[in-house]
Amino acid sequence: MTHTKQQVLDLLQDPDYVGAAIILIGQNQTQDELRTKHTHNLNGKGFSAAYAKTGTRFYEFVTGIQVATGKKKWKSRSLAHPKAEQVFNRRRTIGRFATVIEYARHIAALHWRQLGAMFEVGFTVPSYDVQVGEAEAAPARQEEARILLACQFIKVSGKAVQVKMNGNGKKVWLPKSQVQNTEDGLSIPKWLASNKGLL
Repeated sequence: MTHTKQQVLDLLQDPDYVGAAIILIGQNQTQDELRTKHTHNLNGKGFSAAYAKTGTRFYEFVTGIQVATGKKKWKSRSLAHPKAEQVFNRRRTIGRFATVIEYARHIAALHWRQLGAMFEVGFTVPSYDVQVGEAEAAPARQEEARILLACQFIKVSGKAVQVKMNGNGKKVWLPKSQVQNTEDGLSIPKWLASNKGLL
């Protein structure tokens, strides 16, 4: 072995090396272990059974790779990014640790023997799609598909309107919050029309 535990602990003070460690350990998991988020092979490689689920979820976060498919699905981020606190605290993942990065550092330290690659010449820490402190744009909201109904108003209640369809005479109640009265007819979301059997 070319490195000591103390040398690893020193590197792990840097959050970028914590992320690098999680990636290295995750890469030591078999594909089946990654996909199921469990350790099946007691070979001393990858996450130990006690940390397989959490470690694999951290691996997904820092790489952006969905382990079930092996494909990149999300933006990669450091475990020091505020988004990590939202994702993992909400699920009560980190337990007795104050922060996500602290828990990840603990997991990496327990697996220190697997982290010799961090001391090799030319090793670089990962770069992330979203940097710590970088503001993230909210995802663009897609325009909701709507349709126009040819109908007549029958009744109005506090939160709904009843309409009669011009073609077949069918009567339906529609929530006011989803209805827009336009010059061309009554506009409602396509999903609502489908639910009401109007398509």
